[in-house]
Amino acid sequence: MYGIINFLTEFLSKKLSKNKESKFIQFVLFGLFGAASVFTYIPKDTDPLTIVTAIILFWIILYLIIRVLRYLKIL
Repeated sequence: MYGIINFLTEFLSKKLSKNKESKFIQFVLFGLFGAASVFTYIPKDTDPLTIVTAIILFWIILYLIIRVLRYLKIL
């Protein structure tokens, strides 16, 4: 979470370079495609609370995996 916040504050505080612009575009596009795939994959009779809980748990698990990989100096 802090990595995303740091990236966005650094991105907004400085002028856009070619590298930062491409990373920002990748960030936005991956987010849009991820959200679109989540909405198209969810069955019709699923409770909204279950959907939100699953999304939050997914991001927590992803965050923990990244933290472990950084701790082990793999990332």
